[in-house]
Order: sequence, then structure tokens, then C-alpha cells
Amino acid sequence: SPWLSEVRVPQPGQILITFNSSAALKYTLQYCTNLAGSAWLEACVTNGNDGLLTLGHTNGAPACLYRLLVQNP
Repeated sequence: SPWLSEVRVPQPGQILITFNSSAALKYTLQYCTNLAGSAWLEACVTNGNDGLLTLGHTNGAPACLYRLLVQNP
């Protein structure tokens, strides 16, 4: 599984997540604004690169939760 190298919030409503990746895997950054009733939505999807990978998302919600889904392509 990936290990988080860095999580940054460069400005309100924006997040950048950096982690170690594998070229054999696909990574999906998902977000949710309300765990009680909202579904998880895709922020971005990409293949790994056998190095550090940064995924980002911009959201205007007052609060947002994130998770990283890792799959075989």
C-alpha cells in the first residue's frame, strides 16, 4: 500500500497529496463532503510511476474528507 509522503493545503479549498506509487497500480483520489449521506466522488485517477506521485483536488465545500483507492489496472 502507498505511504503518504506529504499532504499540503496550499490555499483554502485545495489539497495536494504526495505518496510513493507503483507503476503496476492505479490510484484514485476520492472525496466526500458528508459521511452521513454523501457518496464518495472521484477527484482524479492516474496510474503509478514507481516513484512519488502527487494528486490534487480543489473543492469549495467548507469541509471535505479524502481517501485513496488503490487498484490493479
